[in-house]
Amino acid sequence: MSEVDRKGPFTIPDFRYLWIGTALFMLVTNGQRYLFGTYVLDELGRDESWQGAAVFALGLPSAFLSLPAGVLADRIDRRKLLIASTVFMFIPVAGLATILSLGGGGLAVILVVAVLVGCGQAFGQPVRSALAPALVPAESLFAAIALIAMAITVSMIAGPAIAQGGLS
Repeated sequence: MSEVDRKGPFTIPDFRYLWIGTALFMLVTNGQRYLFGTYVLDELGRDESWQGAAVFALGLPSAFLSLPAGVLADRIDRRKLLIASTVFMFIPVAGLATILSLGGGGLAVILVVAVLVGCGQAFGQPVRSALAPALVPAESLFAAIALIAMAITVSMIAGPAIAQGGLS
């Protein structure tokens, strides 16, 4: 039995970094879903249909881009694709923060930013999924996948809770 088998995938530093990065990425992603929806309801005074449209706009690109993103993740440097998708998501969010701090930003701006952020998420998630098998031995792959799934599941609860705490 190898050292990794006895102690688990966290003994591999690169997997630890991937897991931490995925956990933080998913916390932010789930927090963003909450914040986009809350902003549309509370700040823009729109109804739940528009709240749903904003959250839908975040997820819509995944329906069309996840498959090509997975293919791309198999063909180019995954690290570069992961960094590029993260930077791509940061730019519209930083722009939105600037617009909102200056008192602008209507529903159209929120929806456009949501689609752009969703595009970045659609390219980032398949890369994260493809990295785990490359980082851990086959014997530890199930444990690695379970750990990543746990981080994603916890973030579904913790992300909105942390975002709500930031609004208070």
